[in-house]
Amino acid sequence: PIRRPTGAATPLGRSSAMQGLGAAAAAGTGSQRSLGAAGSAAPRARATTTRGRTRGFSGLTSSGPDVGSAPSVASSTRPRARPPLSKADSKASRSKAAKAKRNERKREAERQQEAREREGMMAEEWVSARASWWGSSSGDGKWKTVRVFISSTFGDMMGERDALTRNVFPQLNSMIKSRRVRCLPVDLRWGLSSLDTSDEGLGALEHCLLEIEASRPFFLYLAGDRYGWTPPTYRVSDDPRFAWCKSFEAGHSITDLEVQSGFLRKPYTPVHAWMYRRRPDFLVDVCDEDEQRMFQFDYAAGGPEERMQRALWRDIHDHPFAKTR
Repeated sequence: PIRRPTGAATPLGRSSAMQGLGAAAAAGTGSQRSLGAAGSAAPRARATTTRGRTRGFSGLTSSGPDVGSAPSVASSTRPRARPPLSKADSKASRSKAAKAKRNERKREAERQQEAREREGMMAEEWVSARASWWGSSSGDGKWKTVRVFISSTFGDMMGERDALTRNVFPQLNSMIKSRRVRCLPVDLRWGLSSLDTSDEGLGALEHCLLEIEASRPFFLYLAGDRYGWTPPTYRVSDDPRFAWCKSFEAGHSITDLEVQSGFLRKPYTPVHAWMYRRRPDFLVDVCDEDEQRMFQFDYAAGGPEERMQRALWRDIHDHPFAKTR
């Protein structure tokens, strides 16, 4: 028989001792030595308990880590709790957060004020621009003519130009005639003579620029994949309105120069400008290869013309008044 150690052991100690005896019997030792070892370990069951965890029962358990040994991996990797902030540190942290919020509210108010100022300035620009376009309205019932300059390469945009001049503008005029306004498309397919394109004449470029000036502030650009004809030089007169052409980068097409004159050169001047980009997927329905080449890019891929065309489209998209479709 196992002699109970003198002195009352804690309930946890008795439970652990019984677990140790059961484990030894299950292991098949059956020897008095094992029981004696278990019995000799029983006095250690009276080890002190700290916060509900008992130390000193390594000899009584058949499995599991020693509670009194080094801490396990899970306990060693447990993050340490941050020490509580002192009152002074807590107050400084709250003050810093409040200051950051005040600064952010101030910056947001400044951004809103700046946006309102820009909107007001833009409205004033539109008022002055419209006054210069139309003048003062006398109310005498006279008709006003609005000219819209159509810019595009010619060969690949014949169908689009025909649709505008034969269908779109007639419908538009029927809608606005009650306001005694007529809208006139400026299509230079029939506006250039042989004298304009000769060395003695005004020149194709200046003829286009004059029509653009007469059509302000309306400009319509039809963009396909072609870049258009690039003249060897920009031949213009000494008209101060076209002096910029003499110092402009060489190699741009006539269509590019039309867009530059129409609105890109003055990015902050109000203007009614539109760019309509034709989707290239329509070529799937064009079976003839010669007809397909009529709509495809007209210069070598990766050349300066392609770079200029991409830059032109990017500048149009970035213009504050131009609308793209």
